[in-house]
Amino acid sequence: MIKYSVIIPLYNKGWRIKRAIDSVLRQGNNDLEIIVVDDGSTDDSADYVKAYHDERIRYIYKKNGGVSSARNRGLLESKGYWLLFLDADDEMLEGALGIYEKMANRYPKSRFFVGRNSNSTQKARSGKFCNTRYPFLHIWLNKVYPASSNMMIARTLFLQSGNYNEQLSFYEDFDLTRRVCHYGSLTYTYQATWIYHQEKGGGSSSFHPLNREMAYYIPEILAKGNTTFWERALLYDNIEQEIAVWQGNDENVQFYRDMQRKHFAWYYKRLHWLRQQLKRHGII
Repeated sequence: MIKYSVIIPLYNKGWRIKRAIDSVLRQGNNDLEIIVVDDGSTDDSADYVKAYHDERIRYIYKKNGGVSSARNRGLLESKGYWLLFLDADDEMLEGALGIYEKMANRYPKSRFFVGRNSNSTQKARSGKFCNTRYPFLHIWLNKVYPASSNMMIARTLFLQSGNYNEQLSFYEDFDLTRRVCHYGSLTYTYQATWIYHQEKGGGSSSFHPLNREMAYYIPEILAKGNTTFWERALLYDNIEQEIAVWQGNDENVQFYRDMQRKHFAWYYKRLHWLRQQLKRHGII
């Protein structure tokens, strides 16, 4: 079995996919595979991938189905014990795999590891590793922020918690994270492992239907009855983030306000206010 599978969903990223692939190759690790899943690109992205002559790189084309379906296809094709996902316009920092490997050696029972975004506003308190059985609290406290490009997950854990939800294109990584966090501890580091490149006109700022957002399905998540207190606090925060996104669209804002009133107790609003104050004053 290969040790690492790095899965890169691709859709019309042009030269950026070369930057992403090169960042993985710079890890200097031969015990890996790079699976690029082209989700129906219509530009020259494929040419950049096919220009490589490296047996560690595999190119797979599929009809367009969204980023979550592309990641799931990569999972099906992968052979690695550890799964890592990298967006096509992001970069893996040099030495990132070494950091993940050190964490895995330090905490051999852990199956979920998270690094830090190099340009994150998250406070870099130290370079130490932290292991917690209270992942939702640590995420709420801004100690760690799992995202698709900074997670390493054991294949067994990924299959146990379920694949990416293909209905989702917004906060789909948070939806995966919250399910993964129900199956054991989270180990993370304040050391940077990736670079996030945000482009103008990206998916987060474009028009999309509500049912592509994770927040749309929060009532269904709560109805299952297995959410923890701090998980619900994070779900409330997610709704507030969507309300901010939809400012100016009264119908969508009202949809989420009604959801809050119906499904969350009054103290979650106070918790959200507290979180805002803690962030504003640089405490978290």
